[in-house]
Amino acid sequence: MTPPAIRPPKRPTTQLTQWLDNECADLVQGFWTAAGNEEPFPRTLEVALGFALPVTLVRYPALHTNAARNWLRARNRDLLINEASRPLHGCLVAFQGSGIIFLDASDSPDEQRFSLAHEIAHFLVDYTLPRRRALATLGEGFADVLDGKRDATLCERVSSLFTGLSTQPHVNLMHRTVAGGDALTVWAVEHRADRVALALLAPPDVVMPYAQGNTLQEQRTRTAEALVRDFGLPHIPAQRYAAELIQPPHAGDSWVESMRALVRTHATESAE
Repeated sequence: MTPPAIRPPKRPTTQLTQWLDNECADLVQGFWTAAGNEEPFPRTLEVALGFALPVTLVRYPALHTNAARNWLRARNRDLLINEASRPLHGCLVAFQGSGIIFLDASDSPDEQRFSLAHEIAHFLVDYTLPRRRALATLGEGFADVLDGKRDATLCERVSSLFTGLSTQPHVNLMHRTVAGGDALTVWAVEHRADRVALALLAPPDVVMPYAQGNTLQEQRTRTAEALVRDFGLPHIPAQRYAAELIQPPHAGDSWVESMRALVRTHATESAE
């Protein structure tokens, strides 16, 4: 069952609701509502996770797919991880309304912080949200089907085809690299998870005042530095977040300044 505590009321328009769609913004706010309080910066999310979500956190040195698979099997949780062994930053396995997040204990603290936020985002957006929609459409009794306790009725099978919902365990692997024929689809899912993760660790409303400077590049540089220094983000996610959050001037600004901003943007993104 989806915990009712993660269903907050709609929020007024803020930088957060501009950075995320309404559903994702509500999930972020709901996470902190369930946790009891928003954590000070830099956030670890570990204590909040224990209060907000039915998720177990496991750290494993030099994490790889076989390590996660063996950990699950040793606890009689032989859940589906079909991938060949490869190194991972993180891994999420979710089933029966709860989840397990694995982190590479060999990573630096800032990498582990971002990996944890990223996997929490997957649990919220790619597991909890579709489950909530399915139960709203097919009824609370469909939870027994999702949890493997009974077979779906013919009507439920037909309905679930239209929802695109899988009754198999949800598995997300945070690889060191992303490749393959589904790279574009993977990128879209991972990009959304990154946005939610960044909203958890460094909300746009809090970050934007750091965007000081006379040029777009200077504003992005100062923001990225603050994201590393004050919010504990790894350098690459910090640079990408600053670049996405601080955009070139909109239509209506002078043509010359707009062109200069586009050139600076291109130069910054090429360097990244």
